This record gives sequence, C-alpha cells and structure tokens, in this order.
Amino acid sequence: MPDPCLFVFVDEEGTSCVFVGDCDRKRAQVMIGRTLQSGKAPPLEMYCADEMAHAFLACNKTRPYDMMLTGEYEAGEELADLVGTIYEVTKHQNAVRVMPVDANGDVSPSEVWQWQAATFH
Repeated sequence: MPDPCLFVFVDEEGTSCVFVGDCDRKRAQVMIGRTLQSGKAPPLEMYCADEMAHAFLACNKTRPYDMMLTGEYEAGEELADLVGTIYEVTKHQNAVRVMPVDANGDVSPSEVWQWQAATFH
C-alpha cells in the first residue's frame, strides 16, 4: 500500500528533499529511473542535489500537491509520523545509489538500488 515518502538528494554541499504523497518501492524505482533517463536531469558527472530534486519534480509530478520540494533535510528530524520510507539518493563513483530507509532508521543492504551510467557507441 502506498504511503507518503521523502526523497533526500544528497551531495557534498548538502541536501534537497522532495515529499511524495503516495509512493511504494516499485513506484519509487520507476520515478528515479524516469528522472535519470530524462534530458531534464544533469549528467551524472555533474550530479547536484538541488538540480536532481528539481528534475525529479519535473519528470514525476502529475497533479497538484502530489509532491513538493521541501528543502534541506535536518538530521534528527522526527519523520515517523509523516512518512513511511526515506529514499536517500547519492552519487557514488559513476552511479546513482538509492538507499530506502524506513522511518525508524532501518535499512536492509539488499534493498540498496544503483543505476550505472553507460555510454554506447
């Protein structure tokens, strides 16, 4: 069953968050994939949390108030009552890594997703 969730895009400068009203893990994977395949997203070498958060919104927002940009993520915020899952999105070498964390802070290593950049000639 879909629950509200938070996508936290992370880079060296800080974070940028997007709140999504209804999202399960399958939909989260589709939304990240749609964003990375879009021309609206910056190239992976130029990954920037703010740019990726805005591209994520541009690629996935379908109706008013279904998702919104919420700004910086403050560590220690109590989100258990607001969201079911937090998706932490980071650049790792030449890939985008997504770590689903439940509102209690638990993460399963087998649940970490990664999209690798590839160039075809």
